[in-house]
Amino acid sequence: MASMDSATVTMPLENLDEMRAKIGRLEKQVAELRRRKRDTEVAQVSVESKALIDGMLAARNVVAWAAGMLPPETTKGWPAAALATFAEQLKKVAGDDDDVVITANDLLHFVDEIAKVEQVRQARTASPTIEAPLGRRAAPPIVVDL
Repeated sequence: MASMDSATVTMPLENLDEMRAKIGRLEKQVAELRRRKRDTEVAQVSVESKALIDGMLAARNVVAWAAGMLPPETTKGWPAAALATFAEQLKKVAGDDDDVVITANDLLHFVDEIAKVEQVRQARTASPTIEAPLGRRAAPPIVVDL
């Protein structure tokens, strides 16, 4: 029994030309469908990106309010790294709104304040003892946790 590794087809040249033309049309159609799919995916990403940007711009007001109402001197545990990341990303979506950039810069300044207050807290925690002047009895230390 002979193996079928190859085949020979005989057809009129007109049929071969029709098949080649049909293959060309189908390849163009596939390329068009791929382009449409890519365009649809890009449009979807644009919708999602717009939603994320709108969410960030709305959150900006909440975060700025929190920074104003919860100063680092009286609020322990500010997520400074996350706040810095938020502020940097906020600058990127600001577009031409200078107020958004100003808010982002204010938040970054607030992150610097948090770092300074945390340094003071750590220094106080390292040596919380208070010395009384000679000849006086020391009152119990008043510890204020900043």
